[in-house]
Amino acid sequence: MLAAVFVLMLPTAEVLGQSLTASQVFSVGQEPFTGDDGSSSSAVSDLETRIHMTSAIAFSNRLENGNILSLSHEFDYANSPENSAHDRFTFNNRFDIRRNLGSAKKYQIKFEGQQTWQLDNEQYVFLRHRLGTRLSVRHNRMNTTYFRLRGGYRDQNDALFEGYDQAELTSELTHQLRPFGDRRAVTGTFYGDFRFADDLKYSYDEFGVRLVLRYPVNKDVVLSTRLVAFERHYDAEFSATYPVVRRDVRTIAKFQADYRFNDHLGGFAFVGWDRNDSNVPIRAYDGAIFGVGMKISADLWKRGR
Repeated sequence: MLAAVFVLMLPTAEVLGQSLTASQVFSVGQEPFTGDDGSSSSAVSDLETRIHMTSAIAFSNRLENGNILSLSHEFDYANSPENSAHDRFTFNNRFDIRRNLGSAKKYQIKFEGQQTWQLDNEQYVFLRHRLGTRLSVRHNRMNTTYFRLRGGYRDQNDALFEGYDQAELTSELTHQLRPFGDRRAVTGTFYGDFRFADDLKYSYDEFGVRLVLRYPVNKDVVLSTRLVAFERHYDAEFSATYPVVRRDVRTIAKFQADYRFNDHLGGFAFVGWDRNDSNVPIRAYDGAIFGVGMKISADLWKRGR
């Protein structure tokens, strides 16, 4: 697949710049572990302490006409001190191609792909492939609208439990407002997420909204607020123990502060609330989320401007 990506990006314009960067993030906090991650058909969803160590390497190729190719690999280790069965090793490979449509650069199309492979301490949990496209329309320096469509397929480890293999389709409509034409931004999204699993009790339709407010205080401090709400309807009864068709309503509110110490070191802290109302008791939870972290980044190689 990567070979096809490079073919699509054969230069039709002068290379403006290329870069290879690496980053390492360490974080600890309280966040949800959901039984819907494919670990077990009977796992309980709850809030717990989780420690993350995330390593990433990324390559970017920018052409003079504004087209961009990006490739990245990311490894994340999530540790749960309270329950080692919730530990996860996740590998992500991503690419995206951005092409301007027309010389005015009002329209841009992006093609994106992602491969995710996740393991626990003993075996793999799932393998997932996603492909999508996004069209952006820049109305003026303050308003941009995005239309996104993405499909995918998840191959579940049947040794954990069967019926969770699922196809997926996601559609999004996003509008970003920069009221002052600078980095201050308000971004709102309406979306629909549809999953089609081998077993109907794991198939669902989800509709939701996301709102993100971003306020850079200065060049080193950025404050942001993220609000999420969605409703999820499943297609069949949950289990013999809970013989009801599952319905969830989830709301998340999160406030985060990011601080840049220098070009290669930054830190962040967040607080918020995460609530999932469900008619299946082992999928309901409610409580505070919070955490702190540090990011180290480095420019490994750079060419051009």
